[in-house]
Amino acid sequence: MTFKEKGQKVTVKFESSSSIKFRESSSAKVTKTMLTIEGAGCEKLKTTHYHWIDWPDRGVPTADNAILELLEKARVSK
Repeated sequence: MTFKEKGQKVTVKFESSSSIKFRESSSAKVTKTMLTIEGAGCEKLKTTHYHWIDWPDRGVPTADNAILELLEKARVSK
């Protein structure tokens, strides 16, 4: 996908997508998507996007260690 931001061309390219496997049993459904973003001057940035698919519309999901494990994965992917 390519679009213009403040007169500059920005390109976002899909790299991969996969389901997260948690160490402990969990009912959480989380998808990890890898994107490459290219801005002005051909600077490329790799981005990891985590999507918690079954997060409820109100409140929080049932308590298990999935949220802590996801936080750990996000910190490592910086």
